[in-house]
Amino acid sequence: MKKNCKGFVLVEFLTVSIFVLGVLIFLTVQFNTINKSYNRSFKYDTVPDLYFARNIKNMILNDSYDNLKDKVNQDKYVDFTDCSTTYFNSRNYCKALLESEKVKKAIFVSQDLISFKSTDYYNGLDESFKSFISRLKSNNNGSYMILLEFDDDTYTSLRF
Repeated sequence: MKKNCKGFVLVEFLTVSIFVLGVLIFLTVQFNTINKSYNRSFKYDTVPDLYFARNIKNMILNDSYDNLKDKVNQDKYVDFTDCSTTYFNSRNYCKALLESEKVKKAIFVSQDLISFKSTDYYNGLDESFKSFISRLKSNNNGSYMILLEFDDDTYTSLRF
C-alpha cells in the first residue's frame, strides 16, 4: 500500500521557503545597518575634521575661552563663524583658520545640549546638522563643546 505524499512535499516546500526568506530578510537588514554606518563614517567626525577641531579648540583656549563661556552661560550658544571681535582678540587668525578648512558653521555650546536644542537658532539649522547634533550625548557636567559644519557636508564636535 502506497500512501499519498503530496501533502508532505507542500509542507517541505513551505518550510524551506520560509527558512530561505528569513535568511534573506536577516541579511538585508544587516547589510543596510552596515551600509548606513559606513556612510556615516565618511560624514561624521572624520579624522581630518577632528584634527582641525583640535586646532580650533587650542585657539579658543588661548584666546577667548572665558568670553565664549560667559556668553554660552547667558545665551546657551555662540555662533563664532564670523570670528567676532567681541569674543576673539586675534580675529584674523580665527578667520584664516576657519576659511582654510571651509567651515560653514562654528558653534560653541555647553554639553547640556537639551537647552541648546530649545533655542530658535537650533530650529533654523539644516536638518543634516540637526541629525548630527541629535546623535551626540548631552551631559550636565558644566563643560563645553564646539560643533563644526563644513562646506562638504561633514560634521564634527569636540569637547573641552
